[in-house]
Amino acid sequence: MTIQIQKMICFLCFSLIIGAEVDSSFSVKWTDLPWGAGGFHPDGPPWSMVGPYDFDNDGYGDFIVTSSYTGSFCNGVYHFEAVANDSIALQWYYYFGDLSCTYDNYSSVTVGDVDGDSIPEIIVLADTEPGVSGGHGLQIFEWNTDSLLFPYMPTTTWDMGLDSVWEAGQIIAAELDGDANQEVVVSIMNGPWGTTGSSHFMIFELENSDLDSPSWHIEYTDPITTNWSGYNIYVNDLDQDGLMEIYTVAWEYYHLIIYENTGSEDLYAYQTDFYVSNELNERANQSIVMANFNDDNTNELYAVTSGTNSLTGELLTPGYFYGIEGSSNVSDITFSNFHYFNHYQGGLRQLITGDADMDGNPNLYLAGHYNEAVYDWEYVGGNPLSDSSFVEHIIFLDDTTDDFTSGTDQGKVRVAKLFSGDIDNDNQGDIVFTSAGLGSDKPHIYFLEHDGSLDLTATIVVNEFLASNETCCGSEIFGSGEDFVELYNYGTAPVNIEGWGFSDSEGIIATTAPDTMIPPGGFLILWYTGETNGFPEIDAKLSSGGETVYGEDSSGTMVFSVSFDAQDEDVSYGRYPDGSDTWQQMNPTPGSTNTNLLSNDNSFYSAPEYFSLGQNYPNPFNPQTQFHYDLPKSGNIHLAIYDVLGKEVYTVLNDYQRAGKHNVLWTGINNKGLQVQSGIYFYRLTTDSEITTKKMVYTK
Repeated sequence: MTIQIQKMICFLCFSLIIGAEVDSSFSVKWTDLPWGAGGFHPDGPPWSMVGPYDFDNDGYGDFIVTSSYTGSFCNGVYHFEAVANDSIALQWYYYFGDLSCTYDNYSSVTVGDVDGDSIPEIIVLADTEPGVSGGHGLQIFEWNTDSLLFPYMPTTTWDMGLDSVWEAGQIIAAELDGDANQEVVVSIMNGPWGTTGSSHFMIFELENSDLDSPSWHIEYTDPITTNWSGYNIYVNDLDQDGLMEIYTVAWEYYHLIIYENTGSEDLYAYQTDFYVSNELNERANQSIVMANFNDDNTNELYAVTSGTNSLTGELLTPGYFYGIEGSSNVSDITFSNFHYFNHYQGGLRQLITGDADMDGNPNLYLAGHYNEAVYDWEYVGGNPLSDSSFVEHIIFLDDTTDDFTSGTDQGKVRVAKLFSGDIDNDNQGDIVFTSAGLGSDKPHIYFLEHDGSLDLTATIVVNEFLASNETCCGSEIFGSGEDFVELYNYGTAPVNIEGWGFSDSEGIIATTAPDTMIPPGGFLILWYTGETNGFPEIDAKLSSGGETVYGEDSSGTMVFSVSFDAQDEDVSYGRYPDGSDTWQQMNPTPGSTNTNLLSNDNSFYSAPEYFSLGQNYPNPFNPQTQFHYDLPKSGNIHLAIYDVLGKEVYTVLNDYQRAGKHNVLWTGINNKGLQVQSGIYFYRLTTDSEITTKKMVYTK
C-alpha cells in the first residue's frame, strides 16, 4: 500500500546545489560595498560575526564583525548598526596594525561583560606575529556610555600567557561556573602548521573585575587532547544537570571534544571526545546548537560539518547535517547519537536557531558555504531527530552562473556566519550573514528580510482519512458509517478556510467551506457523504479501491492532493505524530490525536518511494563509516560486511525495520569484536525483495 503527497511547497527536493525550493518571501535589503566598488569595511573576509545587540538602547540592532586573511591591510574589528528601515551603517572600527599582518592572519570576536559592570565589551582574539613574543592576542573594547561609541584604543589587552598566537580559532564569553565572574573560552592553534603544531584550549576570567588594572586567572587549559583545537566553541547544558558543558570541534576529522563544569568554581573536567568524519580537514565553524523543539524533557543538539575542498575551492567531499540525540550524561555521547539529515556538496559553516518568518515555528538556519546559499529547516512537529519533522527552504541563493574566474572567488558568495533577529525594528524578521569570499566583485555582508507574509495554508494538512468505513464512524450523526478526512493545523496561528474547496478528484471542487476557523493544534472533520447537505459534508465519496483527496484555497491554489490505493475496511491512514510526514495504518481517531495502535501494524512512511543503498561515507575510512539506505516498506533486513572471499565479517543489522531513511554506523570490528585488517570489503543489504552490494576500502 502506498501514499503520495503533493503540496504547493516543496518538502526536501534534493539536489547537489539546490537542496529545496527558494523561498521568495525573503529578499536582500542591504549589502556593504564590494572591494571592487570602493568598499573597505571589512577589509578582509569576515570570518567572525556576532549579533544582534542594542548597545545604545535605541531599538535598532547592532552587530560586530572581524576580518581575516587581510595581509598588509591588517585585520580589523567593525561595529555595524541598523540606522533606519532596511538600512545599516558602519559606526566604529579598529585595525590591529601592531599584531599579525601576514597573508593568513585570522581573528574571532565575541561580546561579553567580563568585569561585571553591565556595560558590554567587544572581546577579540587575534593572531599576533607568529613566533614573535610580546604580542597581545586578546583585545578588549568597552562601550562608552557617554559617547555611545566603542573606544578608539583597546580598553585592555593580554597575551594570555602565550609566546604568540598563530591562529585565533574561536572565542566566546559566558558564565560557566556560577561565580560572579564571566568566563572567556578560547581556542588557539599554534604553529608551525602540521603535525608538530600545538593547541591551547583555555578558560579564564578577570578575577578582580577591573579592566584598568586587570588580574586574569586561567581556570582550565587542555594542550593535550588535540594539536588543532579548531574554530568551534559552544556552551550549554544538554544533559540538564545544572552544569555547563563546553563543546569544541578540533580541526582534524571533525574531532568533537566535550568538557563540563564540575559544580565548583573554576573547575572543569574532560567528558568525552570522538571523531565524526574520516576526512582529515573536516572541521567546524560555530556549527553546533542546542534546542528542544518538541518541548519534552530531552534536549537535542544539531551540527553541520564543513566538507572538504582544495585551497583553490575545488569541492572534494560534502558537508553533513546531523541531529544529535541528547543524553542524561554528556560523557555517554558517541557517534551513534548522530542522526543523518542531509548533505551539501558545497559544505556548511555556521548553524543557528531563529524564527525569521515569525510564524511561531522554530527554524534552523545553515550557512551553505560554496553552495552560495542560506538554508532554512523549519520544525513542523514530530520527532526532532527525524528530517521528516522539518520543512526545508532556501532563503538566499546567489547567481551561481557568475563564478567566472577559475581558481578564484570571483563571483562567489561563500556564506560563513549568520544571525537572526529584527535589527531594523520594523516587526519583520531578518537574517544577516557574511560571505568569506576573497573576490572583489561581491559584497561581504548581506541583510535579508522576510516580507511579513504568513503562508498559513501551509500549516493545514490532511492528518488522517478513512476510505473504507463500514462500522467505524459517523453513525451517531448520519445513521450509518461514513468516510472522513481529518484536517489538522500544526501551526501556532488560527487559519480561516473560508472559500476553500474540497473533492475526491484533483482540480475539481465538490463543496466549498463557509467562514470556518481551525485553531492552532485543532482538527476539522470533513465527512465525504456524497450529499449536498452543506459543509462539513462533502458532495463526494471516497473509493475504497483508491483515489485522491483534494483541497484548494479561495484563490484556486492547490493546498493538498493526497493519492491513495486500496484501503482496508475500518482502518484509517494517518500521520503519527500529528502533522508529521510519517504515515501509518491506525485505529480511526476522527477529531482527536492520532494513535499508533493497530492490531496489524503495517506502518510506513510517505517517502521514500524507492529502495536504495547509498555509498558508505567516508570511503576510504578508518576506523568507522556509515551506511545510508532507504526502505519504501517495512520488513526484515540484513546488513552485513563481507571480505573479498565472500566470507561474512560482521553483521551490522539483522532485524525488522520500519520504512524510511536509515543511517547506520560500522566501527570497523568483526563479529568477535576485533578490529578488521585494512583492505577491500563489501557491504550487502538484503530485504524481502531486494539485494544490493557495494564496495568500500578500509585504510590504516
